[in-house]
Amino acid sequence: MLFAHLNFKMKYRTAAHCMYEKAKRLEAEPASTLNSQSSALYLATTALNFARPQFRYLYFNQQLITLEQLRAEALLVESALRVDNGKLQRRPTVD
Repeated sequence: MLFAHLNFKMKYRTAAHCMYEKAKRLEAEPASTLNSQSSALYLATTALNFARPQFRYLYFNQQLITLEQLRAEALLVESALRVDNGKLQRRPTVD
């Protein structure tokens, strides 16, 4: 059961990370169009939905959200997942 839970967490963490990276690349395009910015917001929001389903309502209710806020939220999610995975996969420490 623990292995299945860990496997699931790794799958959605990887998917969220890929979408977050894609959103960053779209935002960095020199000829940033409204379509690419919308795509970046959509991808970043989708990435967050893997870890925080309640967050989707902030975007889809059309409240004002910047890509910087989404990026900060995504980093928090990634950090939390790293900490959680660290607890599940304890490694021996060397003194």
